[in-house]
Amino acid sequence: MAAVKETLKPQKPSREKGKAERQRIAAAAEPSVAANSIGRGRSDHDTNYHGRIIAHLSRHKRFPSEALARGETGIASVTFGLNVNGVVTSVRLARSSGSAALDRQVQTMVQRTSPFPPPPSRQAMLFTVPVNFNLR
Repeated sequence: MAAVKETLKPQKPSREKGKAERQRIAAAAEPSVAANSIGRGRSDHDTNYHGRIIAHLSRHKRFPSEALARGETGIASVTFGLNVNGVVTSVRLARSSGSAALDRQVQTMVQRTSPFPPPPSRQAMLFTVPVNFNLR
């Protein structure tokens, strides 16, 4: 019995399918409106909420003078909860930096930063964020 070899010819995409594909590629290549001035990629409210929280915290970060005087550095991780309005509902130290002054500061920073931007999901959220205190 002879083997039958089947050859497939590439099919040309239909005009409608090709047009839709070109439009999809063009839309993906354009930055979102919010990403036009800063950063890379999408930065709209829903997809970059975590980044917005980090930026909001960064604006309120202060290096404690007592830690600065002693030359203390470290990374402290803080866990905090936000309600549907972005108000802090809980704060706890998730991981110590090794410096009591830095650990206190990271918790105080979260309280001072409240309220945060409201979550886009309109649901309470929990975050754990590392905060780096270094001397430059």
